[in-house]
Amino acid sequence: MKTRRKDYMDEPLLRAFSRLRRESTSALTILTWNVEQGTRVEAIVEALRGPLRADVCALQEVDRYTRRSGYKALPDKFARNLDVDYVFGAEFEELAQGGAFDLPLHGQMILSRLPILHTRILRFRHQPHNWGGWWKPRLTFFQPRRGGRMALVAELQWGESNLVLYNTHLEGQASDHDRALQISEILDDLGSRYPAGTPIIIAGDFNTKEGPRSEVIRLLQAAAFIDVLETATGAFYTSPKSEQKLDRMFVRGLPSHDARIHPVEISGHFPVTSIISMVRNGKLKTDSSLAEEINREEGEKHEG
Repeated sequence: MKTRRKDYMDEPLLRAFSRLRRESTSALTILTWNVEQGTRVEAIVEALRGPLRADVCALQEVDRYTRRSGYKALPDKFARNLDVDYVFGAEFEELAQGGAFDLPLHGQMILSRLPILHTRILRFRHQPHNWGGWWKPRLTFFQPRRGGRMALVAELQWGESNLVLYNTHLEGQASDHDRALQISEILDDLGSRYPAGTPIIIAGDFNTKEGPRSEVIRLLQAAAFIDVLETATGAFYTSPKSEQKLDRMFVRGLPSHDARIHPVEISGHFPVTSIISMVRNGKLKTDSSLAEEINREEGEKHEG
């Protein structure tokens, strides 16, 4: 059955492909990556199976049934090959990428080895760039679109706690202040929905061309979010073309360490990973206590 426009505008697509036994762990690897339409799907899957293997992946610019990706359901292909569950949220219907089979969609997806409890689309009220103007020819070069920037939100079950992930792509064809207005909508949303102390991750392509001076970063830091890239190793930027840090990951209510920017030449963006650890007994674990626990758990596995 073909996707209806009202469905993709409001409801994310959630599917389960995992056949693995889910194990509770006190540390998770989180990845964010703009895969640039995901057209190099085999290379992306190979990387996510190997050096970039993560427990939760926030991907941006994923295509579904577009001409440029061979009219494939790329979210299904990613999840099946990685044996994980996923949720996909469409930012846009790509008006120049259609075929006869289904709506050509483009947006964010979350791949998860944790149970996905609840998902939704937070479509921004502030849309500073008109992607679908009446004056735009329906030709690939002009990239005509219907829809708007948004955040894909997922609540994941992590042991006895819930972990909230906002996977977003802020508007690149706008000012830093416009992007700050969009991130403010995320902060307003989480402030009204989740109690203080809820572990929250905001990740994605932030288009922070202004670097640490960005109003986007200052707003997140003022809301007690920590930028994992402050201590990241690896490459110094996530966009090899502009040599800027456009892709970011912010965490609140949980400790993170071992953040890395991986210089893999698969898309126009480098992926970012970080390890986060669980909060227990109301205390955040330090890097040293986390390392001790991981070593202890590994020792117990070998003894068993």
